[in-house]
Amino acid sequence: MNTAHTEPRLAPIVAKAVHHVLNTQFHLTAEALAEPPVAPAGYASRLQSRIDLSGARVRGEIILSLPDALANLMVAHMLGLPDTTTASDADKLDLAGEFCNMLTGQIGGALTASGYLNDLSTPKVQRFQADASEGTHIDPDFAGAWSCAGLPFTLSMSLRFEPT
Repeated sequence: MNTAHTEPRLAPIVAKAVHHVLNTQFHLTAEALAEPPVAPAGYASRLQSRIDLSGARVRGEIILSLPDALANLMVAHMLGLPDTTTASDADKLDLAGEFCNMLTGQIGGALTASGYLNDLSTPKVQRFQADASEGTHIDPDFAGAWSCAGLPFTLSMSLRFEPT
């Protein structure tokens, strides 16, 4: 019997994670975008959260980037407040880390089920001005973009899989 594992298909794993987390935790939906979004006009900054994933047969990083306005909306939904609520900066930064953590948890679980046991780091969150370079040197194996409540966000992953 061949026990070798093939590399998991990332696109369906990520799509399932995005839809599950947004629907379950925030009561929001997302629509996949064909191309990475341009930063929405009028928003001064965006948040980026990064989580490292490591295991004996897989390692890499997952990076979530979302506009400040989407983080604000998600904080309101998470706390059951009106969409017009203005969240504190600390709450939006926490939200970016927690959203990335939830997504990565779902993705990590799917990778484990595919034979790639892994551990996740704690999220590292940064704020960038809308026109600033993020300074990451990731060459993603997967890059996805979605629109949620008319606001775009991206998730990119650079993962290295080791054969058995």
